[in-house]
Amino acid sequence: MVSFPLSNVTYVTRCMLTGFIFPFFFHSANLFCSNWLTTHTTLSRLKR
Repeated sequence: MVSFPLSNVTYVTRCMLTGFIFPFFFHSANLFCSNWLTTHTTLSRLKR
């Protein structure tokens, strides 16, 4: 096995984690914002 320096391994794992988590987080945030906007607009329409 090739022995990597620990900092290199942590850097790679951090990059992989951010690469996996951030798109998922942004996707969920976008879904939440869009859902909130649609519900808000429908509620305002119903109030009129």
